[in-house]
Amino acid sequence: MITTTGVFSSKPGYVPLKQIRRPEDIESRSHTLDESQETASQKTAAVATDDANLVELKPTKAKSQSATSRSYITLRRNTLKIIAIGASILLIILGYFIFPTYLQERKLAIAHELYEIGQRKFAGERFAEALTYFEKAITANSNYVEAYIATADCYCRLGQEQKGIQLYRQAIRMNPDYASVYNNLGLVYTKVGLHQDAIQAFKQAVSIEPDLAVGHCNLATTYTSLSRYTEAIEAYKQAISIKQDYAEAHFGLGSAYASLGQWNEAIEPFKKAISFEPDYARAHYNLGIAYGHLSQYTEEVEAYSRAISVKPDYAEAYNNLGIAYGNLGRYTQEIEAYKQAISIKPDYARAHNNLGLAYSSRLGHWNEAIEPFKQAIRIKPDYAEAHNNLGIAYGNLGRNLEEIEVSSQATSIDHNDAEVHNNLGESSLWPTWPLE
Repeated sequence: MITTTGVFSSKPGYVPLKQIRRPEDIESRSHTLDESQETASQKTAAVATDDANLVELKPTKAKSQSATSRSYITLRRNTLKIIAIGASILLIILGYFIFPTYLQERKLAIAHELYEIGQRKFAGERFAEALTYFEKAITANSNYVEAYIATADCYCRLGQEQKGIQLYRQAIRMNPDYASVYNNLGLVYTKVGLHQDAIQAFKQAVSIEPDLAVGHCNLATTYTSLSRYTEAIEAYKQAISIKQDYAEAHFGLGSAYASLGQWNEAIEPFKKAISFEPDYARAHYNLGIAYGHLSQYTEEVEAYSRAISVKPDYAEAYNNLGIAYGNLGRYTQEIEAYKQAISIKPDYARAHNNLGLAYSSRLGHWNEAIEPFKQAIRIKPDYAEAHNNLGIAYGNLGRNLEEIEVSSQATSIDHNDAEVHNNLGESSLWPTWPLE
């Protein structure tokens, strides 16, 4: 069966025939194909051109980016270098101005620490150890005036006064207005016997600091050592006017009056010293001496007894107490007082002599007097008064040859002692006693 052209059967098993194309359709399709190919060619060419352009642009952009990166790195490095140089310069400047200051402050702090340790050692009377620390403080700070003074103090306490004087003078050169240094220097001058230099030092101290009571007192003490008692009295009064409760100055004033034989004037200053310092044994002792010279023996006994209560080993007070008991006719207590003085101070020649006098002149016990007189002479071979008293004892015992021999020895010892020359066969005068 013939089928219609262009119609095909859709039954399975049959292959449809292709549609027959007309020539004009083929030609048209050909033109269309050519145009499509031309368009594709143009696009391909454009793409190629763009790719070429892209290929050409990529190296330029990369080069630009690389140059920028290198410039940034260089700039960063240069900036860091500048910062580092600036920091170094700043450190140098800071080091120049600040670091030396820091070091100096540290050295001063170390010097002060060493000085404080030395002060504690000095307070504990460990002078050699203290000296080491003070000298180290000077090494750390050569301008440390207080360390020089403390070092001088140590040398003086250790018996090296000349070194102490040198260091005090060095401190004065560093600080000429340091009154206490002049005062300390004056004390050392006094100790080594340079009294005139001491006076000048003390005067300089009080001229710098007029209210330096201790300076006036030390000046007065130096005047006293030179027997310039009137000047001493004025200096002591000046010290007391500055410091009314200055027990040492009151004591010195009383002693100066006593040295001039002004016993009534001496009593009040001694009492003042005791009122401010009740345990002032020396003031009690000197008050007793003043009472003794005024024949106020009961008050004298009381004063010595108080001195002994403060200072039980006060041998000189026991000796003078014995004298006071003797003047009151209390001979047994007199002898016991002398014995007590000798037990405390076995080589106390005066106490031995006084014991002999108590036995002989007081009680007429000439035999008992011989040994104390001999003991006094053994202790002090040139004790003319003991020789004389021994001779008198021998004479009262009828031992005339021994009396003459001993009395001659007494005369040979002291050619100027009229008492020794005239006392053959007589009792010696009552011994005097010194102030302290």
